[in-house]
Amino acid sequence: THIVRPRVITSVFRDSQGRVRAERPVIAGPNAPTLIQIHDEVARLVYTLDTERHIAYRAVMTTRPFVPRPAEPPGRERRPIPVGIKREHTETDGTEISSETLGTQVMEGLTVEGNRSTWTTPVGAVGNDRPIVRTEETWRSPELFVFVLDKQYDPRNGEEITRLTNIVRGEPDAALFQPPAGYTIVDDDGSAKITYMIPR
Repeated sequence: THIVRPRVITSVFRDSQGRVRAERPVIAGPNAPTLIQIHDEVARLVYTLDTERHIAYRAVMTTRPFVPRPAEPPGRERRPIPVGIKREHTETDGTEISSETLGTQVMEGLTVEGNRSTWTTPVGAVGNDRPIVRTEETWRSPELFVFVLDKQYDPRNGEEITRLTNIVRGEPDAALFQPPAGYTIVDDDGSAKITYMIPR
């Protein structure tokens, strides 16, 4: 049996100060309501926007502060990573883990570095009658510090692909990282709930 899940598109905005705005559908499918979260590294606050009732739930950020990476000197070229370097080790449950470098290539106009990791779970570890082999292949931009492509395969769950597309360089509008005008700001103690009308 083949199950194909609908594609989910998330829009992400990030500025040079580390502030991030993410807009993602609550469920897959057309006309789905959107969840918007703003992580304001400058004020150390997180806003979750209730777009139905125009409420911005505000919480204090608990993660470590964002530290911008220093810019590389102009004209400096990064040396391409070697291809085929492998590392292997075994977990206490017998799972063998290996990783290998895939070199560099260009995706979405960015030079990215690839890595593939493989986990092999032996027979009987989780009641399985054959080895379970799952893999993850990632392609990361060292310049933007983001993953441009992430491909995961697990025989129990199938294949999942996350791809960064339509990359726009430059500083986003600062208004994206503040609650919109007309929103009521409510301090969130962890009990805030947002309900949505799901279209049929």
